Amino acid sequence: MKSLWVQWMHDYKIKGSYFWVVAPRGSMSWGWRKLLQMRDTIRPYIWKKIDNGVNTFVWTDNWCVESPLLSFITPRMIASAGCNLNSKVADLIRDNQWLWPDAWYNVFPVLIHIPHIQINDNEDRNVWKCSNGVETDFSSKVVWDSLRRKQGEVD
Repeated sequence: MKSLWVQWMHDYKIKGSYFWVVAPRGSMSWGWRKLLQMRDTIRPYIWKKIDNGVNTFVWTDNWCVESPLLSFITPRMIASAGCNLNSKVADLIRDNQWLWPDAWYNVFPVLIHIPHIQINDNEDRNVWKCSNGVETDFSSKVVWDSLRRKQGEVD
């Protein structure tokens, strides 16, 4: 079931952009400003587990070790390749092979190391990737344990 709050945020705050790149602009509520300020802190932990590739933005989501790909592939290069910033992982895979332009392998050798993905019928899902690299389902306890400052126990 889709969340009404999430849909509202997409329609009125994100407005066709992406949470990871939406610019803080104009007057905004304290809560929205704080969410945007937390992006750099939480980004390394929020990952997409690819199944059908339809719900994962290829350029901006964390879904492979080299993610986000927008950190080294410019929007101009993406457009020149016939793609757009809204491209999903499924858009760049055919017969379980990546559809990167051949020239990109020379410019971005890291693309060679992105594994081929076996697309299936299940929906992509968000996972929390702990600092030790273990992927787990999202929960407030897991987030708290990952982000809090750990100190020795006090008697």
